[in-house]
Amino acid sequence: MTMAFDTLRYAQRLQQVGVAREQAEAHAELARDMIIADLATKADLAAAVEELGADIARLGGGLRSEISGVDTGLRTEIRRVETDLHTELERFDTSLHTEIRRVETDLRTELKLLEQRMTIKLGAMLAAGVALVIAAQKLL
Repeated sequence: MTMAFDTLRYAQRLQQVGVAREQAEAHAELARDMIIADLATKADLAAAVEELGADIARLGGGLRSEISGVDTGLRTEIRRVETDLHTELERFDTSLHTEIRRVETDLRTELKLLEQRMTIKLGAMLAAGVALVIAAQKLL
């Protein structure tokens, strides 16, 4: 795509506002030269596109490398957390089993003591019953 700068129209417009013809033409040529000097050529654009492509490729490679590093770090951290969690669960499981065995032992001890007290009370009740039967027979 080319950019057209109408130097004739520019010079004519300057002449309409009172600028001398030679000055208007010189001004138009200078304006055209300045505009053209700032325009990018196809070669300039191709070089810029190539440079951008190289920058994008370099950044893409760096980004892939960084993502890979983060991925590796995260995987390592996840494995460490899994190991810590597994260890903590094993400790909890061991502690829970120990507590359950202690409660079972305490419960069995309490049940044996209760059984002994009940046996003693039952024996006392039997002895009292026998004594009542004997006393009742003597009275009769």
